[in-house]
Amino acid sequence: MIALALRLALVVAACITVGGIFWIPFWWAPLLALMVPAALVGSLAFVLALEFIAVKMVGVSSRKGSPPVRVVLRAWWGELWTTCRLITWRIPFLSGQHSQAVTTPTQGTRGVVLVHGYGCNRAVWSAWLTQLDGQKVPYTAVNLEPLFAAIDDHAPCIEAAVLALQRRTGLAPVMVGHSMGGLVARAWWAQDASGLRLHRLVTIGTPHHGTETAKFGWGPSARQMRPHSDWLQRLAAQETDAHSRHTLCFYSACDNMVIPSAAATLPGADNREVIGTGHVALLDHPDVFAAAIRCARGLD
Repeated sequence: MIALALRLALVVAACITVGGIFWIPFWWAPLLALMVPAALVGSLAFVLALEFIAVKMVGVSSRKGSPPVRVVLRAWWGELWTTCRLITWRIPFLSGQHSQAVTTPTQGTRGVVLVHGYGCNRAVWSAWLTQLDGQKVPYTAVNLEPLFAAIDDHAPCIEAAVLALQRRTGLAPVMVGHSMGGLVARAWWAQDASGLRLHRLVTIGTPHHGTETAKFGWGPSARQMRPHSDWLQRLAAQETDAHSRHTLCFYSACDNMVIPSAAATLPGADNREVIGTGHVALLDHPDVFAAAIRCARGLD
């Protein structure tokens, strides 16, 4: 659904731009038409700037302190570039890239289940899928639908993905969740009191304790991700020490969506900071991918 919506939006923007350049009979028409994509990118840059200002302000009031301005600016630029690629190419056009079914592995090769975040689809993992194919690591990447449903409603999708991967490999998989995807994974895994159905859970910029930005979101899932929500407290109460010991959390002080950034960590988990990286850009950080591969191979 999100892929179709973005494709339509891009077609409309392209038609307005091309139409303005070639068919509006005024000398200034091309300049006016080119303002359409410029305005869209400018609006995104402005919104991201506001988010990074909030990151800086929250950091000032935190015990650890805020990252230097130059680091925040670099993270803002990286987030703008990554987000533009995500919404103009990956999400609208790459959701069918690679097979959504599990790649054919041999028994005894541990697989990876990939779970995207709020308002996205499986295409956010496109760089991962290419690398996983290249390294012969079995995987499945899910699409969470309906798009803005309650987090718990995605449990059947996760269950099906885990069962499919486990049948092919004979091993409990590693699950990797970005942003809300980490909460989707935790909500499914919390139903397993033993914690043995996953070998490891890796979360990337997941608002485990909620985030201030969720107050501006839409739908049940956004309400569940608000700081200290009843849903988050019930989820934490369901989990055992086994869940925490087998969880690896990546967080960044420059995360522009998880505010404060410490909300992306969990007590008892292996919490690792990625320096100077925004929320979406965390997806493509090589250290995060490398750690997931090590988990799948039993090295981490």
